[in-house]
Amino acid sequence: MSKTDIADSSYKGLLKDQYVELTIGSWGHLTVIPDNLTIEVSEAPYIRAVDMVLKCLREIAPLSTVRAMGLNVKSSFSFVDHVERDNLGMRLSPPSGWGPWGQKVRESIDFPMTDARHGGLKSVVMRQPRPDGRESGYLDVRVDSASEARGNSVVPGVQIFVNDHHDMPPLAEGEEAPSAHVQTAKMLDVLEGAFDSSIARSMEICDGIIQGSKQA
Repeated sequence: MSKTDIADSSYKGLLKDQYVELTIGSWGHLTVIPDNLTIEVSEAPYIRAVDMVLKCLREIAPLSTVRAMGLNVKSSFSFVDHVERDNLGMRLSPPSGWGPWGQKVRESIDFPMTDARHGGLKSVVMRQPRPDGRESGYLDVRVDSASEARGNSVVPGVQIFVNDHHDMPPLAEGEEAPSAHVQTAKMLDVLEGAFDSSIARSMEICDGIIQGSKQA
């Protein structure tokens, strides 16, 4: 962290041994609660998240144990109108697959977005187990409907969340579980080695979902 980052940082919450929340300049957010450390980076270079995790867990709190971690990306997209957004929703989760009730949902999509009767996709999740041939972990991708108020109008949009979840592979028959120290070292090595490719892939997934809607 630069001197400017430190000067621009501030506590949002602090409860000894229970809770810490800290903003870092204009780009970072750190939250610590029992059994969970979260670092959010909103501006490139995103690798700063890795640097902070390694600093925290290798130097500041070296006795910590890492059992699992998520390399997560959140992207927001706006659409020209609700028709484009609803086309995406119908492609990801066609109302026709929801039986007779789905037909009612399909009819509700034709109402204007400002009408309380307007329906459609709210949230959908897909999972890919063991991506890249890994022995464990998964990729979860969630698409949520999201609208943003701009002046007197409402801009339709979506938020896409990608969770690249890593955990320790299952033990082979007769294999002893690694010590907490070894397990943590392995997980942090994965963080260093997989971060850039994971974030790049997550961004490609988000773009693919949006571009696919335009091609449909």
